[in-house]
Amino acid sequence: VKNSMLVTWSTVNKTESIVEYGLWGGKLFSHTAKGNSSVFTDGGPENRTMYVHRVTLTDLIPTASY
Repeated sequence: VKNSMLVTWSTVNKTESIVEYGLWGGKLFSHTAKGNSSVFTDGGPENRTMYVHRVTLTDLIPTASY
């Protein structure tokens, strides 16, 4: 999607996939975007389970800082 960015991160607990953001110099966290998560279990000896979150930020202004 044009003027968008995919933000990805992982957590060890199941949490909401929400990003709060705002334009640099503007009101903090003036925008909110929601996404989803998927479960990932690593193949190591501990078989750790993690949640991989993905949220797409849309309608971003090119060259602006957020």
